[in-house]
Amino acid sequence: MEKNNFYIKYYSKSDGKHVIRPYDPHPDNQHEFVASTGNLCKRYWDKSKEGLRTANAPWTIIKKNEK
Repeated sequence: MEKNNFYIKYYSKSDGKHVIRPYDPHPDNQHEFVASTGNLCKRYWDKSKEGLRTANAPWTIIKKNEK
């Protein structure tokens, strides 16, 4: 049986580099919005942090399959 793992890749201002973090694509665990600065943002649940994170556009959702 395959298990689907999703990751989000984006530039993290706080880390000063591109990061790849676990991502849950379930709609209850994420949403997009336009910040007061006009930037498109995605707020998502990070399982490793057990909390919300915010990614600024552009971002990429990556799907990796494991057997």
